[in-house]
Amino acid sequence: MDSISLKIDTTLCNGCRACELACSFHLKGVCDPTISKIKITRDNETGDVFCDLPPSCPECSFEAKPPCIDACAIGALTGTNSRMERKAKEMKRR
Repeated sequence: MDSISLKIDTTLCNGCRACELACSFHLKGVCDPTISKIKITRDNETGDVFCDLPPSCPECSFEAKPPCIDACAIGALTGTNSRMERKAKEMKRR
């Protein structure tokens, strides 16, 4: 099954949670972090950011750039699309 492998750099992430809102809106058409596949928490005392990402996200496998990655203004969230990688390899062989 095709999917997106998500990675987050917690040294860059500021805990704004824009990725959560983009995910929920893409999945259900509402901005509701409780239904997002991504969970971001920030300790307001220390500033530490904690992330719970799914190991892969099949919901966005047909996206060239998933909305959650696009919503990350500082580039802390990145991803690899298995379907796009396969297509790129096929193009190189030609």
